[in-house]
Amino acid sequence: DVAVAMQGFRKCKEIQRYGCGAIARVLGSSGDENKKSTDKDTGEVVLQVRGSAARLCRKAGGVPAVLHAISTYHDDITLQYYACLAVQVLTSQDDKRKVAVAGGIRFAMRAMQRFAKDRRLQGAAIGVLRCLGMNCIENKNDIAEA
Repeated sequence: DVAVAMQGFRKCKEIQRYGCGAIARVLGSSGDENKKSTDKDTGEVVLQVRGSAARLCRKAGGVPAVLHAISTYHDDITLQYYACLAVQVLTSQDDKRKVAVAGGIRFAMRAMQRFAKDRRLQGAAIGVLRCLGMNCIENKNDIAEA
């Protein structure tokens, strides 16, 4: 499992980057059906496995692994981008507050400040804030105060 590998090799930036990318790309979108698509930038075929796969990744420690990566390797724009996407696909309605308290809002805001001119990263970080704030008043207040 990707989350287990990320936890086992916390000091390896490449594994953290590829792990966040794998979680973001494979678990890709909401819904319960699987989907095959083509990445617009690279032309790569991307398989998006949803629903139960996201739950399994959460159970394996995916959220803490991604939050560790985003907090440790804050100078890596690619890792930051994929970590923001991964936080979005891994965060369930039930754990939005836990993710925010663990640093999700702070990390997204820091990524936005650090890479202010990168539109792709800005969109991904805004997606984290939107995901964490939706239907969670405590998180909305934290985002407003950040």
